[in-house]
Amino acid sequence: MKKPLYLFAITVALIVAFNINLHIIGEATPLRAIAIEQVEALANIENGGSTKCAMLGCLDCPENAKKVKYIN
Repeated sequence: MKKPLYLFAITVALIVAFNINLHIIGEATPLRAIAIEQVEALANIENGGSTKCAMLGCLDCPENAKKVKYIN
């Protein structure tokens, strides 16, 4: 009788922790704002604006094709 109760309690705790984590991540980095900044940065590049690439990440820097985290 105790084993199903423990399993249920652990499942509820994991679901609550997952939802709290999603809520915290959603507040920390609004994906829509990041996407808009990236589109604006790419539009600036096409219009002849200068670019600055910073840190290591997964984006391709347009100046040298290195993987960077930020493109300004």
